[in-house]
Amino acid sequence: MYTMVRVQPLWHKSPLSVLLFLAIMLVIKPVYASEEIDFELALQLAELPFLFLTICACVFTAWALFRQDINVPAKLLGKAMIFMALGFVVMGVGHLKMSYQRAYSTNLFHTIFGEQVGDLLWLSALILTWLLMATGMIMIVRFILKLQVYRDTQALRMQNKSLIKDANIDPLTNIWNRRFLYSDGENLINSLRDKGESLSLLSMDLDHFKDINDIYGHAAGDVALKNFCKVVQTNIRTDDVFARNGGEEFILLLPRVSDEFAHQVANRILKSVEHQTTVFQDKAIEFTVSIGFIHRDRVDMTMEELLIAADKALYKAKEEGRNRINRVDMDSALPINSAQNLKK
Repeated sequence: MYTMVRVQPLWHKSPLSVLLFLAIMLVIKPVYASEEIDFELALQLAELPFLFLTICACVFTAWALFRQDINVPAKLLGKAMIFMALGFVVMGVGHLKMSYQRAYSTNLFHTIFGEQVGDLLWLSALILTWLLMATGMIMIVRFILKLQVYRDTQALRMQNKSLIKDANIDPLTNIWNRRFLYSDGENLINSLRDKGESLSLLSMDLDHFKDINDIYGHAAGDVALKNFCKVVQTNIRTDDVFARNGGEEFILLLPRVSDEFAHQVANRILKSVEHQTTVFQDKAIEFTVSIGFIHRDRVDMTMEELLIAADKALYKAKEEGRNRINRVDMDSALPINSAQNLKK
């Protein structure tokens, strides 16, 4: 089965094509207007399509740069492309003027403005062409220099971020370290206190971790610490602050959560660690964790007070047999003044 395809004439599909064809014929008319073909004139006119394409390329580049959300160097390049396009426009007009002057022995500038003014205008057009082209080139050079400065600045910022991250990341477990905990944690607590929001803090310590190092070696202990961090990270949110406080002790801050939700998180961590097995050199290593838990519906304690209270609960959990969660006695966890006010 054949499909009939109707081919429409070019002029029917695009009237602009006809106008473009007529414009080309009008431009090249001076070449054959005289009895003998002017080859020098023909070469000048041959440059017009390239000038036209260059103008289109400059305009399109400028349009694309200004349309996007770009930085200052790119905007500078867009402006340079506009100046370059204007320079090429003036150059193209100059080629047309010279071609018609040769073909008809008539100076259009002289005919319209007179000989003296026409020469002055023509000279001004030539100077304007070079000024526009030079301006565009200068702006392109400025763009390249600013782009290099921008890239160097970005590289320096990335390097600074990397240094800051390295200073706040524990190299073994790849979680936040003690330094970050006490700086960012204090800021978080102050923010929650100002807004009257809740906070839960979990102080966690691996049970009998020294035995793992003594029996299997410190390399095995490092693997156990890494696996423990992976277990915790699978049970917390991205907004939570999980940090290594030193050795096998870890701190978890849960901002803006209820007492029940925080206890569920602590229980999931406890059970997940209990049922996981760390494999090191074909040896299965099992361990548990003890957790000291404190929750405040409204933060009324400092970072240091919260840590002291959670550590007391953690030590009590170890004394009671390990592998368990111990909550803080609310009266003993409060600052002295707050505890006295509650008793009254």
